Amino acid sequence: MHDRHTTILYEIALSIGEGVVLADMCRRALSTMTRALSLAGASVHDTSVQGGAELAVVPRSRRGDAAAAAAAHAAMGSSRPLQTVLDEAAGLHLHAFALPPSGALVLARAAPLDAAQLAELVPLAQKLARAMQDCRVVDELQRTREAAVAADRAKGEFLARMSHEIRTPMNGIVGMTDLVLAAGVPHEQARYLRIVQECASHLCALIDDILDFSRIEAGRLQLDELDFDAVSVAQGALDVVLPAARGKGIALRIEAPRPPPLARGDPARVRQVLLNLLGNAVKFTAAGQVVLRVSARPDGESMALRYEVEDTGIGIAPDKLEAVFESFTQADGSVNRRFGGTGLGLAIVRQLARLMGGDATARSAPGRGACFAVELRLGRARGEIGGAAAGPGQTPAPIRPLRVLVAEDNPVNQLLVDTLLRRAGHACTLVGDGAAAIEAGRAGGFDVVLMDLQMPGVDGLAAARARREAGATMPSVAVTANAMSGDAALCRAAGMEGYLAKPYRAEDLWRELRRVIDAPAG
Repeated sequence: MHDRHTTILYEIALSIGEGVVLADMCRRALSTMTRALSLAGASVHDTSVQGGAELAVVPRSRRGDAAAAAAAHAAMGSSRPLQTVLDEAAGLHLHAFALPPSGALVLARAAPLDAAQLAELVPLAQKLARAMQDCRVVDELQRTREAAVAADRAKGEFLARMSHEIRTPMNGIVGMTDLVLAAGVPHEQARYLRIVQECASHLCALIDDILDFSRIEAGRLQLDELDFDAVSVAQGALDVVLPAARGKGIALRIEAPRPPPLARGDPARVRQVLLNLLGNAVKFTAAGQVVLRVSARPDGESMALRYEVEDTGIGIAPDKLEAVFESFTQADGSVNRRFGGTGLGLAIVRQLARLMGGDATARSAPGRGACFAVELRLGRARGEIGGAAAGPGQTPAPIRPLRVLVAEDNPVNQLLVDTLLRRAGHACTLVGDGAAAIEAGRAGGFDVVLMDLQMPGVDGLAAARARREAGATMPSVAVTANAMSGDAALCRAAGMEGYLAKPYRAEDLWRELRRVIDAPAG
């Protein structure tokens, strides 16, 4: 008999704490108690849930038992761990165990449990109370995690929406300014328009920094795997900062090996790293030069690709060198007041370098310039690298006259792309949504489609999928103001061959059109 009694207690002990969902865990424990102790029923009451209502009841027919509820409240309000009362109407003995801090366990039995059994059940009730607390902690952690995920998703959606809402009018500002300058205006007006261009470029760079920082922090930044010429990427970045350097009388120089290292990785992100470093070097250098050095160390199928940017600028105190790689940080407050900036650029440089298997470092001294270096662990190129694309400010090779279908719902951007295409000798047909683009595409007579992604009704991705399912072979270019990480991959998956982020310049449009038109079919 003693062995049987021990087995029952052991079985009840094992049933307590199985699972992390509070009500389910309690219900399993009650089912075991009811069977093992020959109970008429059992219930767990909890004042922290539903104002003290039953959390779990076995069997269900005993739900709402007023006598059990009264016994539970008596146990919760008593300093003693156990209360026993008689439910005369039902002819049952109710044993109520306190489950601190906020609950009670009620066992209903036709014959009362003896004193020894009750004494042995007290520690089991205490174990149940601890298990309930554990379930609450797990539930709170789960709800906290879900809230954090929801907040992160909401932040991502907000950033995407803000990116779209800012980039859409910015595309009109940049594009229309380019059109006016190209048409020819008096010198003073041209100077004002170039200031508008510089301000627009600054705003776009700021948006990009904020978006990239958010993606990296959330672990959502995706890296491409493409073959590229490490020196051509460096030269392209150098070309971007060349006008600013010339304006300050600063010499720009590149030192690179020949033949150039051919790597496999994300050339756009490598270029972004270099633009941040070169932009800072030019910004903080009043006179002298900025030198960009490129080197590579092969290692089997991979390589250590190293870029160094050295300037003759204001320099940084050695004890501040690590701090400049932290988010929203510059060497000191006076630097921000004199030169501006968000303090995100170098933080993004280091995070991107680490995502590419490397790191970013710096050496400097006040008044003696600075040298920033990034070393990236990348793959080696798998094939031949094509000729370099036209750099910023260069006009790509002319494209034969094209018949272009443009799906764009914004009137300003419609006017912009229509003017750009017609001035360059191309025919342009405008439609305002994806459904119209599908219909126009079926009619044929076009060489390429420029497809905005966010349009009323059928959006650009849905239109691209419909065209692909219908067997369309005409190439298409996604034109989007979202420019979020993963957008390009989504567009490729939907069947689009090209991708162009707003705001874009005329040379960006020609470069992407040439790429998709010249690409081999299939």
